[in-house]
Amino acid sequence: MARRTRVLLALGVISPVGYWLIARYGVPGIGWSALAVGAAVAAALRLPGRTTNQVSGQVHGSVVQAGRIGTVVLTGPPAVPTGPHQVVVGEIPKEPPDFQARPSAGRHLSALAGRSGVVVVCAMTGQRGVGKSQLAAAYARDRIRAGFPLVAWIAAETPALVLAGMDEVGVRLGLRGPQDDVRSTAARVRSWLENRNEPALLVFDNATDADALIPFIPASGGTQVVITSTHQSMGNLGALFVLDVFTEEEALAFLAAATRRHDHRGADELAHELGRLPLALAQAAAVVRSQRLDYPTYLARLRSTPVEQYLVRRPGESYPHGAAEAILLSLDEVGFTDGGLAARMLQLLAVLSPDGVPHAVLRLGATAAEADAELERLAAGSVVTFSVDGENVIMHRLVQRVIRDRCAFDGTLEAVVDTAITRLRILLHDESEALQRRRESDALIRQVSALWEHCPVDRVRSTALFGALIELRTWAVRQLIQTTDLGRAELVANEVAADAERLLPPDDLRVHEARHDLATVYLYSGRVAVAIDLRERTAAGVERLLGRDHATTLRFRRDLAAAYVLTGRLGQAIALYESVTADVQRLPVDRATLVAYLHELASAYDRAGRPTEARTAFDRALHEAEAAFGADHPSAALIRENRRWVVEAEPPAPAAPARGVAVRPRLLGATVGVVQEGWVSGRAHAEISALRDRLDRLQARVPDDDLVVRACGELVRAYVRVGRTEEAVALAEHNLRVAGRRANPGGIDLGEVRDELALTREASGDFAEAARLYAVTRDERAARHGPGSAATLVSEDHLARVTLASGHVEEAVERFRRTLAAAQRIFGAEGRATAPYHNNLGRAHEAAGRPEQAFDCYAEAAAIARERLGLDHAETGFYQSNAARVRPIKSLGQAPRSRAPAPGDSPFTTPRLAAPPVIGE
Repeated sequence: MARRTRVLLALGVISPVGYWLIARYGVPGIGWSALAVGAAVAAALRLPGRTTNQVSGQVHGSVVQAGRIGTVVLTGPPAVPTGPHQVVVGEIPKEPPDFQARPSAGRHLSALAGRSGVVVVCAMTGQRGVGKSQLAAAYARDRIRAGFPLVAWIAAETPALVLAGMDEVGVRLGLRGPQDDVRSTAARVRSWLENRNEPALLVFDNATDADALIPFIPASGGTQVVITSTHQSMGNLGALFVLDVFTEEEALAFLAAATRRHDHRGADELAHELGRLPLALAQAAAVVRSQRLDYPTYLARLRSTPVEQYLVRRPGESYPHGAAEAILLSLDEVGFTDGGLAARMLQLLAVLSPDGVPHAVLRLGATAAEADAELERLAAGSVVTFSVDGENVIMHRLVQRVIRDRCAFDGTLEAVVDTAITRLRILLHDESEALQRRRESDALIRQVSALWEHCPVDRVRSTALFGALIELRTWAVRQLIQTTDLGRAELVANEVAADAERLLPPDDLRVHEARHDLATVYLYSGRVAVAIDLRERTAAGVERLLGRDHATTLRFRRDLAAAYVLTGRLGQAIALYESVTADVQRLPVDRATLVAYLHELASAYDRAGRPTEARTAFDRALHEAEAAFGADHPSAALIRENRRWVVEAEPPAPAAPARGVAVRPRLLGATVGVVQEGWVSGRAHAEISALRDRLDRLQARVPDDDLVVRACGELVRAYVRVGRTEEAVALAEHNLRVAGRRANPGGIDLGEVRDELALTREASGDFAEAARLYAVTRDERAARHGPGSAATLVSEDHLARVTLASGHVEEAVERFRRTLAAAQRIFGAEGRATAPYHNNLGRAHEAAGRPEQAFDCYAEAAAIARERLGLDHAETGFYQSNAARVRPIKSLGQAPRSRAPAPGDSPFTTPRLAAPPVIGE
């Protein structure tokens, strides 16, 4: 087991060979290095999957086991979060300076939203700048103070944004199951809300499509729903609340407070000139106050501002009377025309997401202190505001429009877009980190989507810019594929493929890459015929474009072969693999790629029931791996392992009897590889078929042999990966009986087989039986190896984990404390083997709502791993991701405050609460 662990861990960071960790047959299009790292952590460290629960002192839900190469996910029914903690989701705008309360509107909104019985939908419609979002935000902040268990702010401009927001709610509530995509998670959230009477608030901000919102609005329960929109059709969804501009009294009160001037007549004239539009009055007040103007002087400047000379408006888009002029004067006041840092920040904000942009995106070469000072100045000028948590900068959509129109007039819009592309590119992370950095990915995808929406073809005509934007959106598609967010992935991939064909030359490789990604989404969604057809056409197109011998052509052909394997077309797959590997061997391709292709060919032979050819191909792959990397390299070790499993007329000799048992606990944390959420479509079912065939062949030749027990275990894990837990439990029970009655069980550790059954019990929510099974194994190991042995310690850790999963959080904390103390006695206070125990105690603290103690534990685990394993090791990254997740957590009982990002902080990792605990194995 220890050797296996070292092999898989090391191989997990090697691309392209490493993706074989996930299974012996690769799945195309998902970014092999990502699969490798995720599966390496999951399989080698035996990471279980997501425990779906609220971080609150109760832990419920599903457990994942990853075993051999065929890694699996144990899934149970998603749990209902419980406990006293609030969940606040989304970028709720912070109260702006000189906020003008609107008591009448607030009371009306509260009355509508607070009606009993069926959920009330308050649709606030009106022109831009009347304060719809600010009124909704004020209501949301009030509901947070009132102690609502859930307050969610969801950007609703597009269906994809709504899906992303509902998915985030599901994740934070612990309702997102391992097999769920965004659509099923959104449906689960709605169902959960409909079946509870506790108060909650959903705000859909800036909605544009009433029909697109209907599937997400609860039809019963205690949830209040507020929708802000400029579309009157939203009134069909519930009680219509038409929000108007300020009343005369509200306008005068606002100007008096914001300007510190008490000229009633002048204020009334200014309010009338600006139509009492709240946004325009805020802009005017900021200029009057900062320049110490009187109202007549400001009015003279306002009336002399030649808007038509400064703005290039798009057809059909008009501004509220006086609003554009007031915004232009405010922009001049804060230095928009001087080209300095503030001006460049404003330009960036105008083309990125109106729902908030992280501080770090806007620094543009300045220090954090300099950038934050400028942003505070812009906020004082009412040009921007901040989110409640202080982490994101928000610009009103009308202000964004004025700036984009001004840039279009100046001829600088394309340069601004280019700068935004450059800034976002800096923040992109590799596909291998998609699951680990899912929050960052989602936030960054929102920025990419907004940038695209703000670049219409009638204003941005540069093919180079459109190509760069297509690349950003292609990155977004691949991140969504990596996290099996297939609903959103299909929406975005279809748009990207269509836009690439429309805007780029037909011989541009990015057009083919976009089609290839769309085919991958189809493949994973079960639309096999469409996927194969698209991959065939794409591979042919790339071959025509680049030639047969180009490395990219080889990659597309290899991916097509892998798709054939996935869909059971083994004859076509083998023929194409043979052709590809022949081309690779005669071309100057790096040896790692050759090893990977030979390995895939060997596995295809094996899957097709051609063992002689499979063993020959494995031998060739092994020879190349040893020549390139050495006989002890993890890739060579993995190939030997897979070769040993090829079944011929006489099965290979069993492995040498196991010596001892695993001495490593299962890691608990949020970073679980593709094993957690991938493989839930045709790929997993195809793998079950292959494992079933292999088990049948083994049983026919060597019934009850060690190989049969191991193959049976792999099939157990494959069943639970697709949610067939009843079959998994039955097969695991049978496997334990077989292993227990064997005359010579030396090659199989009975405790590990029993633990496998325990994990299936965990998956079905039978924690009591799981604990009983783990306790039997612990007692056996204590008798055989001693109560203070490393093997017994692993069993104690299993019991602590089940205690945590069953909701006894404080008891679990104590158990994990004891296992850590024992590990330090066995391995030394700073021994490498103690790092997992620090990590698991951290998870228990996190589940108990103690993020500070959790961070200390995670940080200690990361420090040990950095010293013993190195900064780039997968295990080090695992601990660091756990630490980064809890570092910015703030108690909801504290007043929100702005925090300047520390050096090295990622701008997108700012959850207000810990992510739901995930038990990784």
